Amino acid sequence: MNRLLMIFALGLSICSVQSFFLHRRPRPWAPNLPFGHTTLVHDWVQLEYDWPSEAEKQRAIASGRYIPENNVFTGIKVYKGRIFVTVPRWRLGVPATLSEVIVKNGRPVLKPFPSWEMQNLNNCAAFQYVMSMEVDPKTGLMYMVDTGRINTFAPPGTETLNLCPHQIFIYDLERDCFVQNHTFPESVARATSTFLNDVVIDDQGYVFVSDAGGNGGLVVYDSRRDRSHRHEHPSMDVDTDPAARTFPTNTGYSNETYFFDVPMDGIAMSSDYNFLYYCVLTGFDLFQLPTSLARDPNADIGNAVRSVGRKLGQSGGITHGENNLYYGVLPRNAVYYWPKTDDQRRQGRPEHSVRMETQLELVQDTETLQFQDTFGWDDSGFLWLTTNRLLTFLDTEGGGLDFTGRRGPNYRIYRFYVGEQSYLKRGVPLREPREYKCSFRVILRKARLACKNESILRNIQCFFRAKRDPAIVYSC
Repeated sequence: MNRLLMIFALGLSICSVQSFFLHRRPRPWAPNLPFGHTTLVHDWVQLEYDWPSEAEKQRAIASGRYIPENNVFTGIKVYKGRIFVTVPRWRLGVPATLSEVIVKNGRPVLKPFPSWEMQNLNNCAAFQYVMSMEVDPKTGLMYMVDTGRINTFAPPGTETLNLCPHQIFIYDLERDCFVQNHTFPESVARATSTFLNDVVIDDQGYVFVSDAGGNGGLVVYDSRRDRSHRHEHPSMDVDTDPAARTFPTNTGYSNETYFFDVPMDGIAMSSDYNFLYYCVLTGFDLFQLPTSLARDPNADIGNAVRSVGRKLGQSGGITHGENNLYYGVLPRNAVYYWPKTDDQRRQGRPEHSVRMETQLELVQDTETLQFQDTFGWDDSGFLWLTTNRLLTFLDTEGGGLDFTGRRGPNYRIYRFYVGEQSYLKRGVPLREPREYKCSFRVILRKARLACKNESILRNIQCFFRAKRDPAIVYSC
């Protein structure tokens, strides 16, 4: 009997050990890196593209389609090691507004994504002005907002052009195809004033976009029902505090002060998808709004918005991880974070009433972190960031950026080890009421871009093969 008990106990021990190792799987990031460990991934004095040939590049320069000094990146997202960036068409001469960063001949270049054809101006089936995007790491779907307006910071002698209505495109990075797009009605995104800026998504198919134009606003897209609406609130407009519109650069070679009136800009989503956080560029407060109300086109959000606290300075991009909320502090050339869950524990408050009492510095550098623009995440515990000296870029009267290289790179991509992942890593992949397929409508619109392009024709053939066999592994 004792022997049987010993064998039974040994079996239980083995099962327990096996269960421990099965359930305590190693986290996907390197655990021995210190918090805040910084890596410079890429930098540029001037952005360069992956041109089909040198002759094509020279033709683009000669025609004005490519004016190198007018190209500055903002948005960034990372998916399975691939880096995507946006180059807004703030001025003329931007050949591609969405690209993938690749390394060619030892240097990073921007490869237009998904193709050169999708960058064509004056064609509303193509990208006109992509400011930002979001990628769901669970599905590989990329959500891209296109404001349809170019040359928004028009230099003398030129004018702002409203080429196309505001749109959102959804692209499947796994199958390499467009799956959906939506044109926002005028009541949601106004043709001459709306500025689709930053994007977050939830686990119910909703896309939330900050409107940094006019008096600000929140644009919401329901991808399952293919409909959209907007919300407005005084908190989404510029702060009336005169100090809020003052942006000192405090750089090593310039101490200029700039003045801007920009409304709602940064937007973040809590990792349980219950709350939106946002801030205006010309302002200091961080605001909170329940997503249950944001999703409702008929909701009155007036009394639901609350300020959780005052940030240490103005911010462009903000983002939420699994636990912390990260944001740039422009006057300090730094990235800070709010350890929200720690503040909740200390205050004994749920999220809907927690106050931002703790603000901690993640990284600061007067020279290299000038204008912390947009954040992204990978699967290895790293927070990614673009910096672009944007205030100096816009200061044409003060000389603008230096492209000689004497003052170092103008554009940088960083990653910082923070030991957590994106807010989107929690939950289960969104299950659509219909299976996503390559959209025949989008494929036909792409075909109109270049009807003689053999790859486009193959895409159409691929669509019909998929229609016959939905389980087929295909690439449109």
